[in-house]
Amino acid sequence: MPLPALENFSQTRTSLQHAAQVLSAIRKATTPQLPNALRLSLQVVPQGLTTGPLSFGGALLLDFAQAAVVYHSPDQTEETISLVGHHSRSLRQALLPLLSAVGPDLQGVDVTDETPFEIDPTTAADYAQALYTIFTAVARFRARLFGPQSPIVVWPHGFDLSTLWFSGSGADEHHDPHMNFGFSPASPGFDRPYFYSYAYPLPQGYHAVALPPAVQTIHEPFSGMIFSYDDMVSLYDPEAEIEHLFVEIFRAVSPLMREESSDE
Repeated sequence: MPLPALENFSQTRTSLQHAAQVLSAIRKATTPQLPNALRLSLQVVPQGLTTGPLSFGGALLLDFAQAAVVYHSPDQTEETISLVGHHSRSLRQALLPLLSAVGPDLQGVDVTDETPFEIDPTTAADYAQALYTIFTAVARFRARLFGPQSPIVVWPHGFDLSTLWFSGSGADEHHDPHMNFGFSPASPGFDRPYFYSYAYPLPQGYHAVALPPAVQTIHEPFSGMIFSYDDMVSLYDPEAEIEHLFVEIFRAVSPLMREESSDE
């Protein structure tokens, strides 16, 4: 299925990101420590993003097209809170009564932004489709890899989707050599959506590897490799091309990472 163009979606994207940050704050406050800070992340589903099962029961879903947060309670009932008329702080306040009914004390969840949500439902639905298509492509790529990996998640702080592959036996992103493969809808220095990869620590020869023409090596604002979302939009099978380009990056860089691991 072709990817939507995602034109004029910056306001909708920002509002969805702010709503996602509320769900992330709740998950952080109610979830024990997880490796690589995964308790801050959200999971991709066809409708948008979810906390997954919360420690106290139930789950929160950020439904992009509905512009709403849906609470699935432990007894299988649903409560829906529209994002219309809300901002981050008021959304937190609206969620507190629902969640406190099942036990957790969320008074310590600190969400202060009061920028009103502005979400176009059509644009939001397009983004849900795009994100799930990208998730599927990255999952197909990830299934080709051997070795420790992290789940494919969305990080509400930057609103990017990513997964890590570790070149050795360790799986700590702060200490163990790894590659990150991901997608960002926008970030400082990039007004349009893009796919990215980077390696940690940066191995010798990283910027000299042979890559497909669609992939660009960059030095700022980070050292890595990117390719454009817009280049994928016109393709009949964008999932296959996203998978292919990540495979080519992996084939070019992973031998250097294995050398990095063997030197430790």
